[in-house]
Amino acid sequence: MDDQVFGSETSTFTSDIPGCPTGTSTTIRGMVQDRAGVFRGTRVFTCDSGAASFTVNLSARFGEGGSVGTWSVIGSTGVLSDVHGAGTLVGTPLPGGIRDTYSGTVTVTG
Repeated sequence: MDDQVFGSETSTFTSDIPGCPTGTSTTIRGMVQDRAGVFRGTRVFTCDSGAASFTVNLSARFGEGGSVGTWSVIGSTGVLSDVHGAGTLVGTPLPGGIRDTYSGTVTVTG
């Protein structure tokens, strides 16, 4: 789960990934296609422990009720250096932001 505040560079997240239950996330590349209502971007998730990070590409279609989309891991470091994963996301509006809930499969092959 990733709580993003619009206008803020860094967000906080919680996860079920072993060794990375909490951390911060940052959009390093993002583009909104207004007419189509689509966001495509890349986010870096850094574990609070400092032991790992992972990078996710995402694509989401949004509207007044939130967003739906897909995500996939494209890179990782540290104790998660061999992590792979993909799935879906649902964005729920928050005052001044959005809560993205990621579902899918994450595996570590190392």
